[in-house]
Amino acid sequence: MRNIYELDSCKPHHVFLVCCFVCADKKSRPATGLNIYQRLVFLSVFVTALVIAEILVRKVKFPALQPSHIILLITIGTLSAMFNFFMTLGIDLAPNIGYVNAVNASSVSAVTICTALLFKDDFSIRKFLGVLGVTAGLLLLIM
Repeated sequence: MRNIYELDSCKPHHVFLVCCFVCADKKSRPATGLNIYQRLVFLSVFVTALVIAEILVRKVKFPALQPSHIILLITIGTLSAMFNFFMTLGIDLAPNIGYVNAVNASSVSAVTICTALLFKDDFSIRKFLGVLGVTAGLLLLIM
């Protein structure tokens, strides 16, 4: 049995799983007439099946989870589902899909600022210029 934390190189079934996910994503685009909930459930079921198949193929052994780990996993899953829902909603409602992608890409600036404030991470002049450039580019796109 393998441990979940062991990593190895890319295998052929990894490439197959990525191709399956890309195909599923293309099938769930707005042009198919599916609403947001149907698309998200379809992708969730498909990805869950692929993850379970990967676990079975690799014979992954899970360590015992503590209650705090379970709460953290549920929180991460909930926030991830909310992100997917609002990104899909934004793509459906935005006049230009570039706006949604630009706002999503600008989250890197928010993470950089939050890590500097909350975790006292280094906020060098290079990082400041990067945040300033992303913010300026976003403002130019939106205006």
